[in-house]
Formats: sequence, structure tokens, C-alpha cells
Amino acid sequence: MTNKLYDIVYIDPPWQFNARNNTGTSFGGGAMKHYPTMTMTEIAELDFTLIMKPNALMYCWVTLAKLDECIKAIAKKNLVYVTTGFVWIKTNKLGNPTPQTGINVFSNNEYRKVFYGVGNYTASNAEICLIFRKGKMIKHKQKVSQVIISPIAEHSKKPLEAYQLLETMYPAAEFDKIEIFARTSAHQFDVVGNQLNDIDIIDFLDLYKNTQL
Repeated sequence: MTNKLYDIVYIDPPWQFNARNNTGTSFGGGAMKHYPTMTMTEIAELDFTLIMKPNALMYCWVTLAKLDECIKAIAKKNLVYVTTGFVWIKTNKLGNPTPQTGINVFSNNEYRKVFYGVGNYTASNAEICLIFRKGKMIKHKQKVSQVIISPIAEHSKKPLEAYQLLETMYPAAEFDKIEIFARTSAHQFDVVGNQLNDIDIIDFLDLYKNTQL
């Protein structure tokens, strides 16, 4: 996998939130209870362009509360923010035969209530995945919906539909795809993640950097 360049880089950075580091808060300790996190400064130092082809895209999950800082941290060097790739509308895990109080989604003959998350202002019900571009636009094979409506899973796990939609747009037969900060194996994606295959992203990028010296 070393020195292989990719058309699509898919990442879900372990964003660090000071307000969520305290297990005594309503956030219950947040991400730090589940995996090591990184500061904005640390993430901004990662040069993802090293593993990208001259014309390539990055799909990056970001937190809405820190959206401006996230864009500044990722959109650097030759990466340009393009648009929002996915909007994940979260629903509760369990379905019901009839609608419940609040917003409901009807699917597979049952109603699922839109997940009512935490938040200092409005309740967090959605997450977004942004697109950043290196070089020129690459053509997708098929247009897909921006909206994903899917139940929540374990902490920080993103919907499987995102992998499926990316494979529809950029099939493995024609596009090389990699997931960074991966915590599970993904079909048709190369994966890098210290929780999955003990590969640290900093060490991984350094291998590319050193071969270019």
C-alpha cells in the first residue's frame, strides 16, 4: 500500500472537544472515552495530499460545532473546499409501528423517530461530510443523493450507506479509494487506522514523505 496514490480519500478525524473531555458533563466524556483524539493543530499538520493523485477528492466528516475550524484545518496546501457531500439524518435504532412524538421517518413498514442528540442550542440531529478537491474535478460514474437517513450506531460510527454511495460514484474497478482513521474494514477501500491495523496516520504519511525526499 505504501506509495500507492488514491482518487478518493475518506476520513473521519478524531476531533477533540475540550467541553466533552469531562465525564461529568452531559456529553459523558465524548470521544475520549472511546479512542485517542487529535487537536485541530495536530490534524492541520497532516498532509493528506501526499497520498492523493494529482486530481483527487477527499470526503471528510466534520463536526458542525467546529465547522469553521475544521475547514481551515483540512483546506490547506492544494486542498480546496468544494461542497457538502453527505448529510446524515440520524434516527433512533428501534422502529415503531406508529409515529412517535417528534419527527418520524417511515421505512421498511415501520416508523423511526429522528434521533434527538445533545447540543447547547438546538439538539444535534445531523452530521455532514464535506468534499475537498486536489487539482481538477474527477468525474463520478453515477449521481447519488446527498441525504443519508440511517439509525445511529456505536459512538462515532458513520453510516454504511456512505461506503455504498462512494462505491456507486467511484467504483473500485476505476478508482482507488482509502479510508483514514478507519475502525472497521470497508469493502473496496484500503484502510489505515491504529484501532484497526495498528497503522498510525502520522507514521503512514511520513512513509510517503520520506520517499519523496
